[in-house]
Amino acid sequence: MKSYVGVKMVKAEPCEQDGAPGYTVVYPDGYESWSPAAVFEAAYLPIEREHNLSKMDVACLIESGEVSRTITTSRNGLFVSVEARLPFGWIESRGVTPETSLPLSEGAQRREVALCEEKVFDALFEHLNFTYHWAKYGLTAPPLKNSFGADNSVD
Repeated sequence: MKSYVGVKMVKAEPCEQDGAPGYTVVYPDGYESWSPAAVFEAAYLPIEREHNLSKMDVACLIESGEVSRTITTSRNGLFVSVEARLPFGWIESRGVTPETSLPLSEGAQRREVALCEEKVFDALFEHLNFTYHWAKYGLTAPPLKNSFGADNSVD
């Protein structure tokens, strides 16, 4: 048998079945099923709006504790990096080297960490946005237009 990978967008609501916590799941074609809570919650990211993934959805994922963060500064304070890791192993790391050869003050280090965190957040949003579009449109949908009106297809 051949293996397949798929991503789908569903609607769901909490629902117990035989005393077990879970979710009633409704698929785009109207098919309805039940999924145990642990299985469902491991597979799906809740989003606030059906029509797009928002930066708030990503912020909620980070705040949920599903994303672990490591902040590193060099001994001399000349390099700052932030690494984000999801439970399944996805890692995004961003670092900055300040334009000065002097050790950074505590306030400057905090600013550099905030800059790294912003870069990591943007990268995570970009990856999850790809997954959102795959779930919504599939892999065989017409190419999406970029902000300049050109399609993003690869020949």
